[in-house]
Amino acid sequence: MAYADGAIYYINWMTGAGAEDYWSISAVGCIHMTVASMISGGRRRDVVFTTEVSDIAWRITANEFAPQGSVTPTAARTIYASAHKVNFLKTAQEGAVVVATAGNNVILGSLKSNEYETIDKIKYEFHVFESTDFISSLDVRCSVATDDVVKARPLKGKKAKLPLPIVDVVVGDVKGSIFVHNDLLRNLFQKDKSTESSSIGLIPRKLHWHRQTVQTVKWSLDG
Repeated sequence: MAYADGAIYYINWMTGAGAEDYWSISAVGCIHMTVASMISGGRRRDVVFTTEVSDIAWRITANEFAPQGSVTPTAARTIYASAHKVNFLKTAQEGAVVVATAGNNVILGSLKSNEYETIDKIKYEFHVFESTDFISSLDVRCSVATDDVVKARPLKGKKAKLPLPIVDVVVGDVKGSIFVHNDLLRNLFQKDKSTESSSIGLIPRKLHWHRQTVQTVKWSLDG
């Protein structure tokens, strides 16, 4: 549970335990929060992703909160900074994918490696592209690629490869449009590697439009 003053509570909803103790992430408060269960360094951990506003930018931070008496210290790392307000924040694929929006920009981050020991060593690679209008809703779904064309991307200086998931993103905007971006992460990587300036793979499907703002959009379980 996140509070506007920057306090984060880790509460057992069945017993109520944890309501007395909290961690403070920032003096400027917490705006959005989402949690991912991630495996790295031989263990599974809850990583709390938050957004805060600083003097010069909005930032997305990954946090691991250690309980009292734990041998693992509390750690955090700012993984992205934006000059514009971050309006939505979601994670998928056990934290391997981070999706956010700022104004009419979609921000998509992918985990570089799962070989970090502490969260202050975690690293993401981010891509940003513009939608047509201010984004008012967002959802993401991920699945594992089954083909052998682009299953993984090489890590710089390492032989290990991190699988590249299929990331489908849907956004709604203030003018009533709904746009579906299929396999967005792979299209972004292919565009970066291409010598041409074509963005055909980034053109979304427009399902239909309403007269008013699309306040909520959600993938069904079967897509």
